Amino acid sequence: PEMCLSAIHLALLHSPPLSEIYVFTDASPKDRHLQSTVEGLILEKHIKVTFLLTEDPSRRMKREVLSPDRFLIYTNLSALSGGLAVFTNDRDIQSVSALVQDNMPSSKVTLLHIQKEASSSSSTHSFYIDSTVNNTTIHVVGTLRDFILHNPSGQNQSLFQGKGDLATMQSYEGLSRIILFPPLSPGEWQIEVLNQERIMVNVIGQSSVDFLYHFAVAVNGTHPGLSRVEGSPVAGVPTFLLLTVTGLS
Repeated sequence: PEMCLSAIHLALLHSPPLSEIYVFTDASPKDRHLQSTVEGLILEKHIKVTFLLTEDPSRRMKREVLSPDRFLIYTNLSALSGGLAVFTNDRDIQSVSALVQDNMPSSKVTLLHIQKEASSSSSTHSFYIDSTVNNTTIHVVGTLRDFILHNPSGQNQSLFQGKGDLATMQSYEGLSRIILFPPLSPGEWQIEVLNQERIMVNVIGQSSVDFLYHFAVAVNGTHPGLSRVEGSPVAGVPTFLLLTVTGLS
């Protein structure tokens, strides 16, 4: 174990709001007492935290028995923040790190972010592309059995059945990286997913249009109006979601 949450805590304190933090580790945290503090900062500053996790080879050589839940706290933090938790190996870690580069452009926007439990049947999810969106990539964390992409024009492609006209897929231990071919048809796109374990799906693109948001509650008194909520809204309290759209001309 290592002091990973202490490092994340420091990174959160010194990072501006809306940042993204990437954590590379092969060890579980020994400072779990900081979990609630880290969660509070993630919510307050709207920071995404993504983990790239490998297993320490020395532990395999020693045949050390490790708890299957030793990285659960990382998975929970990534889910809370809208990031990812990728379990990979030393051989693929450099290729998997491409997701960091995919998330680097300042014009990056998230089009879809879901978690899906294992299921014997497929499920369908939608995301929308308009004329401002380009360079669209889909990251899937976990093991897929099938992945079918549908575009607004009615074309579809199974990424497990060779080459197609819509996208190409790169598969590594713990991560599938799907790159959509330009030009992108505007409208509703769908993904049909069949998975044998819990997965996370993140669809990102580049666009000049984005939005900022925060929660607020009504305040009465001398100066009635809306007061910003720091962190998550409270259950049972009427709450407003305020949006500020950027990039519109």
